[in-house]
Amino acid sequence: MYYNIFSPCEELKPFIKFFWILEDLTGIQEKHSIERVIPDGCMELIIHYGDRFQQYDQTQWKDQSKSLLAGQLKKFLLLRPTGIMGMVGARFHPNGAYPFFKIPMNEFQGHVIEADNICDISMLENKIYETKDHHGKVMHFQSFLLQMLHQNFSEEPLINAAVNLIVEQDGCIPITDVAKKYGSSVRQMERKFNQLIGISPKAFSNLVKLKNFFNLTETGRFQKFTDLAIECGYYDQAHFIREFKQITGLSPKAYYKETNLMNDFFWNH
Repeated sequence: MYYNIFSPCEELKPFIKFFWILEDLTGIQEKHSIERVIPDGCMELIIHYGDRFQQYDQTQWKDQSKSLLAGQLKKFLLLRPTGIMGMVGARFHPNGAYPFFKIPMNEFQGHVIEADNICDISMLENKIYETKDHHGKVMHFQSFLLQMLHQNFSEEPLINAAVNLIVEQDGCIPITDVAKKYGSSVRQMERKFNQLIGISPKAFSNLVKLKNFFNLTETGRFQKFTDLAIECGYYDQAHFIREFKQITGLSPKAYYKETNLMNDFFWNH
């Protein structure tokens, strides 16, 4: 399986973390192997140029659309490949998607929707399908987003600063402190987060905190989940397990018994 990331141009860097390509054109990846995707507080715009994935929707598996916008998620998503894998995506910064779409981001919360419903993406789909080299696919994607940005851009300094502070503090700063620092009320902060990011500041902080847990796990510095959980700002083991299971759907021990290649790729960036 091939996975690679590509830096955006300078004009897109305030909005796009990176572009990525995930590919398995050999068919080695087991068909219908289930991937548990864990949210990290970032929305994504994704185009399948290989066979589409299926997504579990409460009671059944459904085919994803050719192009999709993944809204903010507060809990895991189950996906499985259906054949040859090939996709290119743009991962937005937590506050990066709104300037392109100018639609309240909380309308997409918990949903993965057809991108055609919110923008004309058919021409980009064709270009990406016809272009064989990875760099070329990303360049077409980048040009498309630059055009969207020029049509829609406006600055939101309050929320940009609040997001950066929560990330810098690994999700451990009280929302009341964030609001106070930037001269806002908690209610105003919550309203702006829901509109511009897609989830509440508390829910976003929980995702940032869990991402920090996964990052510290990779360092090998902690032998016990409990010690690591306390380091990450969870009150105790019960608090950690409850929040971990709420987001991932599994206990920490059960999660680490699974093989989740997509999370291994995505969470390392």
